[in-house]
Amino acid sequence: MVKRAQSPRSLWRQPDKDNAGDVGLPPISKSPLKTSQTTAHRRTSRMKQGKTPTPSLPASPRESSSKELEPIPSLKSWPAPRALEVAAADAGERAPEWLAIFFDLAWTATFSNLTSNTGLTTPSTLQAYIVFFVLAWWLWVTQVLYNVKYHTDDWFHRGIMLSHLFIFGALSAFTANFSLLSPVVDPDHSSPADIQQNSYTYASMLGISGLLACTRFLLSLSYARVLFYAWKQNIPELRRRLCALTLAYFVSCLLFSSAFTVVKSNMSPGSRWVRLALWLCGIAVEVAAFTVLSEVSAGYIRNQDTMGDRLTTLTTVILGEGINSIAAALVFSTTLNGFLPNPTMGSTALIVALGFYMYIAGPRREYRGSKKTILLHFPLHLSLIVLLEALKNMLVFMSLVATIQHFSDRANTPKKGETSADALDAAYGNLGLDLKAIAFSQLTYGNLTRDDVNELVNKAAAQAYLKIFQDYQLADDEFSANFTTYLRTNGGQARFDHPDAHLNNFTVEPWITNVLHTQQTLTVSIPISAGAFMITLGLLVFADEPRRRHRYTTVAAITRLVLGSVLALTATAVCDKNTWHSLNESGSLAHIVAGVFFFQFLLDQALAWVTKRHVSKQETSADSESLLHAAETVHEAETHDGATHEVETKQPIPALPAVAPEKEQEDA
Repeated sequence: MVKRAQSPRSLWRQPDKDNAGDVGLPPISKSPLKTSQTTAHRRTSRMKQGKTPTPSLPASPRESSSKELEPIPSLKSWPAPRALEVAAADAGERAPEWLAIFFDLAWTATFSNLTSNTGLTTPSTLQAYIVFFVLAWWLWVTQVLYNVKYHTDDWFHRGIMLSHLFIFGALSAFTANFSLLSPVVDPDHSSPADIQQNSYTYASMLGISGLLACTRFLLSLSYARVLFYAWKQNIPELRRRLCALTLAYFVSCLLFSSAFTVVKSNMSPGSRWVRLALWLCGIAVEVAAFTVLSEVSAGYIRNQDTMGDRLTTLTTVILGEGINSIAAALVFSTTLNGFLPNPTMGSTALIVALGFYMYIAGPRREYRGSKKTILLHFPLHLSLIVLLEALKNMLVFMSLVATIQHFSDRANTPKKGETSADALDAAYGNLGLDLKAIAFSQLTYGNLTRDDVNELVNKAAAQAYLKIFQDYQLADDEFSANFTTYLRTNGGQARFDHPDAHLNNFTVEPWITNVLHTQQTLTVSIPISAGAFMITLGLLVFADEPRRRHRYTTVAAITRLVLGSVLALTATAVCDKNTWHSLNESGSLAHIVAGVFFFQFLLDQALAWVTKRHVSKQETSADSESLLHAAETVHEAETHDGATHEVETKQPIPALPAVAPEKEQEDA
């Protein structure tokens, strides 16, 4: 017999402390400051005034009678004030992890679109990328600095969070082909060919200026809210700092709003310099306020400082975006003919792995995110993403050259049993082209002359090269327009071209060479960015607290500085065009960087082994001294007990009382 299912009792169960203790509506606004100083902070303040802390007493007479009273600790046995401050900070609350994940994902949307939509192939695109990266990176830093210290679970911050989601989503829409000094042209006065691009440029400059002004206003409002609680709780130290921060972000909001007004009202060529100056001045005001103002004591803030962990997370996000870009290029290249694994791919993988290892597992021990650590992460992140993008460009260039070479070899080298026509059909078929259809579209009725055949062959070759560059997404509008004109012109330059194996005397040769040269332009940034990354890693070690460093970590930091400088000096080889061309063609730049990273990795392992051995010796020596001290103590105790026993045995036996003679006679 099947037992009847019981009715869902949860429908009738009343909520209580056990099953609904964590349910509750958040307040509209909640103070991020502690209502009173913690015991550790009070103890710190008293010790700074030279007062001895009062030792704790037994809880009850029964407890005191059950065990011996411990001796009252002296002042030297108490922790140092710095240790108490650290303990107080560690005991603080942590900002919710979902907030960090949410904010990082929102920021990643903007950063990912910026990286994918801005190809770092020319100095102008690199400059534009750096400016937008400065804006996005500092926007992340300032908001996270506020979140890790002053964020509370209330409706105010939930509204701010949704606003940031909208802002980052809107910013990501304005990252396509971002140009730093592009003139803003009125779309109403543009030609039909340029109206679309001018409309987007106008909207992007307005959007970036307006959205950044909104973020500064929200941040200024957030700090003003914390200032209200600091004023209400009468904390003068926080009041001065929060007043300065509120004012700094409000001034920055005015500067970005002015940039919005300039874009809206002034479309002259000189307005782009005014717009850029207003952007940079807004960031400069905030950086100056961040640098000059002193840190707030952790005893006043509820939240625990986790800025170091957030910087590590951001580094991982940036590294992951670079890896994703490289992987996408490699996956795309494998679908094309002529792709062959080469040692440059292995060197690139080694650079990524060792670069991440040196950052995560290196001698850096700063986890709280001091000012120097935060500022040093900007060149670290920028050099890292530029290095990965430059490596991606090198891999794409080598794959492109391999595809062109494979097409040429297949077309000119018939296999066993093939004719020349079969080899040509196979070469074009590998590219997804039908040679017979191309030839039929170019044929004219009547007898073919020698010039007609030459035109047909040249146009077929031009169409093959256009297909290769389109497959690699390197054919821009100008490149495609030039090829299209060449292919559609009857009796044009194609009749008189006589290309050789190196494409000399071929009209399309300068166009192809220009794209290849552009793809190699920023390979000089590979050693420079790798050197900057190594130097920044060394500076991060020196930015750590001195008490956390020892001679082996100092040696590791110095070697990073030296090797980074050597890598950066490798870029001077660009002066010799032949040497630099051979380095680019063979991918030797990636091998050099990978070799330096691997050498630093081996050196770190050796220093870690020496450090571990030294610490083990110290521990062994300390244990030996403890055992020796214990043995001496036992020996002294035994000697003391033996001496006491000997003294007791050497004492004279007391004599019996003397008997009188009369008494002896009577007894007899």
